Amino acid sequence: MIYNLLFGFYEKTTDFIKEKINDYFSTTPEKGLVEKNVFLFGEHLFFLLFGLGLFGWEDWLYDISMMWDSQLSFSVCLYYYLYITRYVVQTKQLRSSDKEYYTYLAHHISTITLLSLSFLRHSRIGIIIAILHEYADLFLLPGKICHRFYETRDLEILNTASYLLFLLFIPVYFYTRIYQNSYIVYFIRSSELFTNFTNDRVTTFQNHPDFAVCTCFLHLNLFIQMIWQVMIVKFVYSISSGNTAIDEKDNSYFKKKK
Repeated sequence: MIYNLLFGFYEKTTDFIKEKINDYFSTTPEKGLVEKNVFLFGEHLFFLLFGLGLFGWEDWLYDISMMWDSQLSFSVCLYYYLYITRYVVQTKQLRSSDKEYYTYLAHHISTITLLSLSFLRHSRIGIIIAILHEYADLFLLPGKICHRFYETRDLEILNTASYLLFLLFIPVYFYTRIYQNSYIVYFIRSSELFTNFTNDRVTTFQNHPDFAVCTCFLHLNLFIQMIWQVMIVKFVYSISSGNTAIDEKDNSYFKKKK
């Protein structure tokens, strides 16, 4: 009952915000070009600040060896409920005609599954991974917005800003979504690391029925992130060679104007 109310509230709130964003750009040259990215930037920023506001002072957020002692609290429940609702709404709004529909569907389903399984017993692991996934898009999305404004207003400073933001996005994406995710997956699976802790929860974690499911979806999520990383490398190569570059993940074009 509570979750249904939260789902309805979140969906109506995001629809209201999207409508206001559309209204704001309806009379500008950027109409139909930037609204989605403006909304997504605000959503990523909100969840990053929301997560850091709730857990930024916790030592376990910065020390992976402390992530096993999960304790349910109001802040943990609120964060999980809202985060899961976010991806349920996004999954509901996916269209089969979208490019990479199945990739996004697999990503969203794996994310919802991991969050649901980690909620009761391993909430700290879920929160760490969720917060890590917010950083990179705070560089990518403004870069896309700047480029769209450059296309319509022909200001070279916007073109420069878009490429600088995207170049900053690459190392942030690799560190937060590839390196850190890989380390967490290795940490969870490594028996040697498990023996370094005296926590009884750790010694029984690998024998729990949901361990195989969690690690399977963690690997799936990591694999999807690596696919997107390859697309990013292709994009950067296109920029460096002076050709038209296609951002395949967003199905939009980044072009150098002559």
